Amino acid sequence: MRVICYNIHSGTDKEKNPTLNEIIAYLKQQQSDIICLQEVLYSQYKKIKFRLRMDGIFAENVVDKEFGVCILTKYKIVAQNHVLLTSKKEQRGFAHIKVKINDDGYLNIINTHLGLDKYERVKQIDEILDLAQQIMANPDKYSEVCKGKLLATLFYEPSTRTRLSFESAMKRLGGNVVGFSEPGSSSVSKGESLADTIRTVSGYVDIIAMRHPIAGSASEAIKYAEVPFINAGDGGNQHPTQTLTDLLTIKTLTGRLDNHVIGLCGDLKYGRTVHSLVRAMNRYNDSKFVFIAPEQLRMPGYVKQHLKNHVYYETASLDDAIPSLDLLYMTRIQKERFADLEEYELLKDCYRLDAEKMNKASENMLVMHPLPRVNEIATEVDDDKRAVYFQQAKFGMYVRMALIMKLLGVDVEE
Repeated sequence: MRVICYNIHSGTDKEKNPTLNEIIAYLKQQQSDIICLQEVLYSQYKKIKFRLRMDGIFAENVVDKEFGVCILTKYKIVAQNHVLLTSKKEQRGFAHIKVKINDDGYLNIINTHLGLDKYERVKQIDEILDLAQQIMANPDKYSEVCKGKLLATLFYEPSTRTRLSFESAMKRLGGNVVGFSEPGSSSVSKGESLADTIRTVSGYVDIIAMRHPIAGSASEAIKYAEVPFINAGDGGNQHPTQTLTDLLTIKTLTGRLDNHVIGLCGDLKYGRTVHSLVRAMNRYNDSKFVFIAPEQLRMPGYVKQHLKNHVYYETASLDDAIPSLDLLYMTRIQKERFADLEEYELLKDCYRLDAEKMNKASENMLVMHPLPRVNEIATEVDDDKRAVYFQQAKFGMYVRMALIMKLLGVDVEE
């Protein structure tokens, strides 16, 4: 398979001389199966599509200029989608198609042209957070925007907050929900593959949210999804909607997402929530990280490698770290991630946040936790105004409402 990704700069060179015919000749010579173009005008897309005799989709980024991205392919397109993002300087978006490449195989293709620097990309994250805050301020305004839409919640491992917040989010938007809360109640118990489940469910619903115990399962599932797909957590890998929840919590309660000293404590090796949060906060200026964990549960190198431009240090002592923190993100030692139960028993109570430790923290430090907790936060801390983990759980519903709206391309009618 031959794939070309090419920013054609509106069919001009640096001196603004037209180059579209040369570009078409080059693309024709390459005999590619899939072509993704950026910075293309709609009129240019139509000309290229005609000259190459290929199927395709055009996705506007700047509507008044008919300017955006496109995908061209020799394969049959069986599904397509266009999601708009916004940014500080110029609207952005991405085009998505699913093509049938042979009798048994499908391929999902996404073409986008994001902002040139991290500030543009931060703006696109902020877009979801801003919408979530608007929903929080006036939930009744959004109570029917997803009327007639259906969400599938496919939860292959237990969940309370994530599953119920997704279901509550969709219903509060006027939509409905189908799905399962554990695989034993589905055809998975009969041996059905993930691919077959996703293909089948895609035919029933408008959007899918999936939680799975195996890292990388979300990337596998999206290959077969014909509708927007949300990763609700895949093993010890990532938990992106929890990260959006965390960002909304921080932004709402502190007024900003930059210039924080963030302590992450507990299971940093297997904790997908902390992996996602570190990568997200890395996009904001002057974020400083303190990784608090025993040697066996330290933050993985593949996460730390993203922090080249940020200060971080590692310690095993919560007592030593807590006075310097603006945010303390506590995590549960996750029994389900341990192959060796003896190691779990050794480590399960290695950290406990109590009133005595809270006395060492600043009066403005916030305590967050993705929940559920076991012993890592004493119940006496719940009454401390700095403990915001139950507010955090509620914010999760609002941010998932915003995400569902964005992926379905719906909004309120003014």
